Amino acid sequence: MELESVQAWGHASGGPAFDVRAPEEKIVMTFGGEQNCSASHLRQFIEHYKLIRMVNMRNLLTNWDDPSYRAAKLRIALKGAPAEFVGEESSMLRDWTENDNEILRRLKERYIDTESIELRIMEAEEVSQEKNEPLTEYLSRVQKLVRLAYPEEPENIINKRVRDSK
Repeated sequence: MELESVQAWGHASGGPAFDVRAPEEKIVMTFGGEQNCSASHLRQFIEHYKLIRMVNMRNLLTNWDDPSYRAAKLRIALKGAPAEFVGEESSMLRDWTENDNEILRRLKERYIDTESIELRIMEAEEVSQEKNEPLTEYLSRVQKLVRLAYPEEPENIINKRVRDSK
């Protein structure tokens, strides 16, 4: 890793000490634009952003402790409709556009449809075998509903949910 800066400064004992900081980590992932604005992609984007924020704050990089600076960095990584949404709100001087946590919260509200997720979970929990429906068809239908209800879950968890469903 290359060093961003090496600065000598006076130490309490009078001897030199060095402030060594790593370079700023960049937000290389984007959300929106030609890419899919799915809930799954937004979750990946948010996790990526939070990791970059944590690394930069731990490295004590200049301005990363300021929510408005982080908000500006975050807005650069937005494309298409999400960028337009935050940009329009910013042009109307909405305070939340100057805080990275609030931007993330608003993006979650806008791009993760909680109602449809809740409905899919309810359908998966309430599924029952139809009269004269073969067991294999019933299990296939349950598995499909569980996958729709929990799109982010790994296959082994999906299978466990199917087994536990009835």
